[in-house]
Amino acid sequence: FIDLSTNRLDALALLPGNMYRYQGGAGCKVTISSVTPITEIVFITNCEIKFATDTELNNVLIVSTDTGARSMNSASKLQLGLNDSCATGGGARLVAYGGVSFTSELKMFGSQIIALGDIEFSANADGIEGASMVTGGRIDGTSNMNMGFCLTGMEDNFQAAYFRLAR
Repeated sequence: FIDLSTNRLDALALLPGNMYRYQGGAGCKVTISSVTPITEIVFITNCEIKFATDTELNNVLIVSTDTGARSMNSASKLQLGLNDSCATGGGARLVAYGGVSFTSELKMFGSQIIALGDIEFSANADGIEGASMVTGGRIDGTSNMNMGFCLTGMEDNFQAAYFRLAR
């Protein structure tokens, strides 16, 4: 891992092909923003992660061990994965020990969100092709959404065999 000393990250700080870590104190926050896509990285932190408007993540794994209700969040226009008509590769994986909250215009292409808390996303989640959302809580989405199915392009998702008991 490359240990980072700043909590404001972009494509220049997160170079492809590397694994990064940022450890902060109680209540810490990390901001990830970029005018160019962030690609081919692993990033792990104990902080809340805020994705700035127009952030795009391709071929990444991002993990937050923060347990807050908004351990990962965005203002608007977060794109997870390449808009590549369900081609192999290009997806993003977000893993949160807390909840995930994304406001307007979430786009997911061959990507996965795993959260112990709730997953919330609001209006205009348009362009959802190949999305996996796994939560220990609820999944809440609001208005104006279009979602599509992919037969391919989800090969990097985390999978677990489990059984559910019902009474």
